[in-house]
This record gives sequence, C-alpha cells and structure tokens, in this order.
Amino acid sequence: MIHVVPPVSAIRSAWIRDALLALVVAAALSASWAVSDWQDLRWLSLPDTDDMMRLAQVRDWLGGQAFHDLRQYRIAPPEGSPMHWSRLNDLGVAALILVGDLFVDRPAAELFAVIAYPLVLFFLYLLLSGRIARLMWSPRAAPAAIILAAIAAPATQLFSPGRIDHHALQVITVQCVALYLLHRPRFLSGLAVGVAAAASMGVGLETAPQIGMLIAVAGLFWLIDGSRERARLAGIGVGFFGATALLVLLMRPIYWSTAYCDGFTPASSSAALAIGLAAMGLALATHRLSTVWHRGLAGAGVAIALIAFVFIAYPTCLRGPYGTVSTFLIENYIPNIREAKSVFALRPWPSIVANGGLMIAAAITSLWVMVRFPRRWRRWSPIVAVVLISGAITSVQLRGIYIGLPLSAALLAGLVTAARRVRHFRLLAVLAAWMVSAGIGYTLLAGSLDRIRSSGAARATVEVRGCKQGSAWRAIDGYPAGIMFTSTNHAAYVVGATRHATVGAGYHRNDVANMDTYRFFLGPIEQAPTIARRWDARYVLYCPNDFREAGLTKRYPDSIAGMLGRGMTPPGLVRLPLRDTRFHLYRITP
Repeated sequence: MIHVVPPVSAIRSAWIRDALLALVVAAALSASWAVSDWQDLRWLSLPDTDDMMRLAQVRDWLGGQAFHDLRQYRIAPPEGSPMHWSRLNDLGVAALILVGDLFVDRPAAELFAVIAYPLVLFFLYLLLSGRIARLMWSPRAAPAAIILAAIAAPATQLFSPGRIDHHALQVITVQCVALYLLHRPRFLSGLAVGVAAAASMGVGLETAPQIGMLIAVAGLFWLIDGSRERARLAGIGVGFFGATALLVLLMRPIYWSTAYCDGFTPASSSAALAIGLAAMGLALATHRLSTVWHRGLAGAGVAIALIAFVFIAYPTCLRGPYGTVSTFLIENYIPNIREAKSVFALRPWPSIVANGGLMIAAAITSLWVMVRFPRRWRRWSPIVAVVLISGAITSVQLRGIYIGLPLSAALLAGLVTAARRVRHFRLLAVLAAWMVSAGIGYTLLAGSLDRIRSSGAARATVEVRGCKQGSAWRAIDGYPAGIMFTSTNHAAYVVGATRHATVGAGYHRNDVANMDTYRFFLGPIEQAPTIARRWDARYVLYCPNDFREAGLTKRYPDSIAGMLGRGMTPPGLVRLPLRDTRFHLYRITP
C-alpha cells in the first residue's frame, strides 16, 4: 500500500478545523447541560454514584490522605473499604481543583473542576472522532464524525458536567489505541498504541475486551505483513510494558492483593507486562518467522501461553470481578446494577430502544463495511473490532455501550459519506443515513414510545429520583456527623455530599459491610440493634422504594425495610425532621 503524505500545512489546517468544530460543539453542549443540571450541580450533587465517590476520593487525597492509599474511610469505618480504582483519573480532577484554588474558594474550585474536566474530555473525544474518521474514510467524513459523536446518546452522558468518573477517560484511551493503529506502521505509532493501552488498563478493566481486540488487530496486521509491521509491534511491546511498569512503580496502591481481578491489580498488571514482553519477543523473532503460517503458529502459541499464565497465576480471574462477593449479593444485588444487565433486560421496554438502538445500527453498519470495502480492511478493522465486541458485551451487560457507541461515530460517518455519493434519491439516502446514525434519535423515539405507556411507572421513577435532589444532602449534613445505614445506592452521595459515613456502599470489595447492611434492613428486627452497635451506627437513611429490587421487601415483610416501605416507623428508630426531600432520616436509639 502506498501512503501519500499530505503537506505539513494541510495537516495543520485539518487539525485546526477539526479542533475548532470540536471545541464549539463541546462548549455549546456542555453549557446547555450545565444549565439544565444546575439545580443539582450547584450543590455538588453529581449525576452518578461513582462521580460522587470519585469526588470524595480526590478530596481525601488533597486533604492529606496518602497518594497510594485508596481506601475510603467513610465506608465501613474505621477500617474503611478498599476501592478498585486507580489514581490515574484522579490526576485531572485534582489538578483542576488546585487551579481553581488560585482564584476562588474550595467549593467553587470543586464546582469548576467537575464542569471543566468532562468538558476537556468531551473536546478530546470529539476531536479524536474526527481524526479517526479522516483516516478511515476521507477528510469529508471528519465533520460528520464530530457531530455524530456529539449526539451519540446515551454514551454522551459520560461527558456531561459532573461526570468525573473514569469511563470518559477510558473512551479517550481506547480511541487513541484505534487512532494509532490507523497510522503508518512505525515504532512510534506502535509506542503510542502500547502506552494508550496500558493507560486504559491502568484506569480500569472495563475496557479489557476492547483493548484485547485492538491488540488482536495489531497481531493480525503483523500476521499478514510481518516485515512491514515488525517495528510497530515492537513499539506496542515497549509501550505496553514500559507504561505498565511505570504505573506499577508510581501508582501501585497500598492494598495490592492477588485476591482480586477487578481493576488495577497484580493480575491485570502482570498480564499487561506479559503482553508487552510477548509483543517485543514476536517482533524480534519476525525475521525467523518468514511465512504467515510460521507467524500464525507463533502468535497463537504465545496467546495461549499468556491466557494460561494469567489464569494459573491468578485463579481468582476465573470467577470474574465479583468472585469475592457473597452469594446473597450475587443473586440479589449484582443483577440489579443497571450497567450489569443485558440491554434486552432493561425495563420499561422503550429503554431497549434508547440504549441499544444505536449499538445495533453500528453493528449492522460494521457488517456492511466488511462486505462493501474488503480491500480497505486495514482502515476499518480497528473500529469494527471494537464496535462488534462492544455489541456482543451489550447483549450481556449494558456497560458495552460505554465504549461501543463513542467509537461507532467514525464508523457511521462512513455511512453518511457513502450516502452523499448515491446517484439516485441522494437526499433521501443522506437523511436516512443521518437518522440511522444519530444516537439522539433513538432517545427521542424511546421517549415517544414511553409516553404511550401508562404513567404509573413514570411517577414511581420521579419519586425515587426526587430523593437525591442536591438540597437534600445539605439538610442531612445539618445533623451531627455519624455513621448511617442506608441503601447502597445512596451511600456514595452520603460520603461525597455530607460529613456522614455509611456502613454499606455499592462497591463489591465492601462485601462484609454490605452484607451487614442487608441483614440490618432485611433480617429479623431483633438483630438490628446488635448490628448497629457493631458499626457504632447512629442514623438510618431511607428513600421510598429502597430494597424493592428482586421483591426484597415482599420477601421480608416484617423487616426494617418492609416496615419502612409500608410507612411505619420500626422499633428502635426515631424519625428526624427533613424538609423539601422524600428522604426519611431516623436516629437509632440505644
């Protein structure tokens, strides 16, 4: 393949055009989202539980907690709960808070950071979408990709103000891996692939399937043309190994246990180091592996050895990230985590359209691209691989859309550009391509379908959401600080928005305390005082509809949760006044 290198001035001009469009779109949408969500943002009540816990983690670090200490000491105090996150995502949030400190007080600096950090990542995401589309298709595809990326709902929610959790950063890292696989096969492009892949794995293991597929695509490139791809494969190995080693050296948390396979752990870092070494080894051996068959056998052997190494050295990985979680929680809590559900299990059913529509369209477009442009397989294979594996994940767990939808924008931009070349009914073809490729369209369609349904379910949803209004946390924070029992869905807000602490929280490493939380709310009422004394708990925080997942309150009607659900005050609790919120706060009596 002959690469025609455009003049430097043309490359610079293209970068500027893409950057300007990405900046305008990112700024406009972020501003509108901030205005829409201001009622909660102004209280620093962030959109998701993980965002609240991330803010608490950054605050604790800036407040003096050791950089390598990732325990959250206001969950399951006094020992605290080890988190499965790394510090990598904390760096950007903390840096923006410190910048804000130069001009305003700390609360205002935090507000600036939780708005600015997603905005920066949103801009990078749009810019990278345009760059990928340019390399996949043509310069004309870049603007379409940027616009489609901006409206790739619901994935664009990852970049809305307040979304400081790590998923948005993971999108950027996976985009970088895909982008540099589209560059010329040189050592430096491979180095960028390896570093970005290591960073993605260092942030969290949610992207492991996508990173694995992209590394497999790089391996396929090397398999087909070993001499041409040798330098890039070497760069991937050096980047993957070197960046992972640096992360282990600089960011390894104090709690570094082989019992877990759920994030930046000995298991994941050992696997990444081994992949880096394997890539370097295969690159060095390329001159001896002169045929496709030789390289295929060598690559397959190395892949099998790597997989065997990980599962033999770290058998806990065979059980997945929730291998240490109690059976009760596996059966009653984990299945009710929204992102852990299949897209087809979402209820009400219009949610399937809103969350799965664009993913299905992207998967079908991937198949069309494979059939329509077989000779350009090097250009589309990285993105197609990510989209297809993400689609497969989405059919099992909704979290597949977090990477699949953002990466699909560049792919779908090709559909739009192809429609522009249609000779007959061009306008109709272009409109159809945009409608199929616009994620926001599926959201609007789902909204229309949902309005057809009865309004009872909608009222219940409004009631639950009403408990988490930003002002509610200020009222709760007005009471003397203490440890409370509450649903794991609220715990992150208690920690991030108040001075209180909680026993349970929606994090799987907190298994013992989470089980005690369920025993307190669902077990025999007479055992509740003993559990409360064990944790020195002072309060109970309850929102209507708590613990109704899997029909728990119906299965345990005489429990504390069952009584609270019927509007009764259980013995041993005294209700405390709260205004302008549906939350019920109780003091535990001695």
